[in-house]
Parts: sequence; structure tokens; C-alpha cells
Amino acid sequence: RVMQLFGLMNRLLTASNETNKRDLEIRTYAVIPLAPNCGMIGWVSFTDTIQSLIQNYRESQQLIFGIENEFVFEESANYDELPMYNKLEIFEHVLHITKGNDLRDLFWLKSWN
Repeated sequence: RVMQLFGLMNRLLTASNETNKRDLEIRTYAVIPLAPNCGMIGWVSFTDTIQSLIQNYRESQQLIFGIENEFVFEESANYDELPMYNKLEIFEHVLHITKGNDLRDLFWLKSWN
């Protein structure tokens, strides 16, 4: 339904002389439904993964990429074998000792602020 709405809006945007001059459109992508509430987006050219964005950001800020993993394995060498409750405790502990602002700061730097 959302895709139908976007298609209608794009037709309206191209029908208007003013918006057509400004080349306004809603960009849509092919989505493969996996379940009623989730899907997988089709291949989008010229995009970066969140991991690569964070890695580049941390390198530019001279921060250690993957420090959270190091903290996790300092807490427990056999992390993968732990019950989910213990993994959650370690995860919450690592959240408290790291800032976790990388994605926010990265998006702010890349925005047209």
C-alpha cells in the first residue's frame, strides 16, 4: 500500500509544472517480503554498510574499531556458549562503559546541517 501511495505521489509530482521543474520524486526500492512485518530491500547501488561507515568514522577520529568486541571477550572468553541472560548482562555492561555515539555523530557529520 505504501508503494502504491508513493507511486501516486510521484505521478502527482511529475504532473505539476512547478514540482516537475525541481525534479522532485520519492525514491522507491524493490522489497522482497519475508514476513508480514519485515522484508529485504533490493540491491541499492552506491551505498555503504553501517559497519563500513562506523569503521571509517572511528579511524578518522583515531578511535579503536571493534573495541566493544574486545570488552565482551574480556568479560567472558566463552561468550558464544553462554546462556542468553548472561550475554545480555555482558552486553549491558559494555553499553555502560562505551559512549555509543558513533552512529549519531556520523549521521550528523554526513547530514546537510
